[in-house]
Amino acid sequence: MKTCQDIMLKGPACCLAQDKVITLAQRMEAENIDTLLVVEDFQSLKLIGIVTDRDIALRVVGKGQSVVTTEAHDVMTTNPFICHPADDLEKTLKDMETYQITRVPVVDKEMQVVGIIIQARSIQARVSIRLDNENNISAFTIKDDFAGWSDFADRIRSVVKRITLINNLSQSLTDQDDEAGLAAM
Repeated sequence: MKTCQDIMLKGPACCLAQDKVITLAQRMEAENIDTLLVVEDFQSLKLIGIVTDRDIALRVVGKGQSVVTTEAHDVMTTNPFICHPADDLEKTLKDMETYQITRVPVVDKEMQVVGIIIQARSIQARVSIRLDNENNISAFTIKDDFAGWSDFADRIRSVVKRITLINNLSQSLTDQDDEAGLAAM
């Protein structure tokens, strides 16, 4: 059984409840992230909430609030959906899909932040590509047993088929050039 620990990103970005929204937004921009986990303090890393760039856009900017005076606790989601490192990954991914959650803090028994699962990492957990010795795709697997993944899986399979056809055509043309004695350009 795969666990949440298998795909979580360790050491996610955290902030404090009293941090100003402008500081959060600047940090998100500088670090190219869209989520900050709000912790009680940086020593305990006890999770108390989560702030996303969307929270800032809708709850602050969209409502005409000041990014200079508004604090993280004013816009954070309290009691966010969480998981633990040893939790079953498939169940967590299914819950993420069911509840349309793209970021899940991973915490220990004391609610101390140990990681985060993001949607892109969950896609990596579902897609497996194996290359042969010549870097051609030799196997491609998508685990698409959840509703909503089948369309994504079909699109990926279509792209892989096209890439494979292009690789085969390219190899065929190279072989024909070699047989005709044409030099590569």
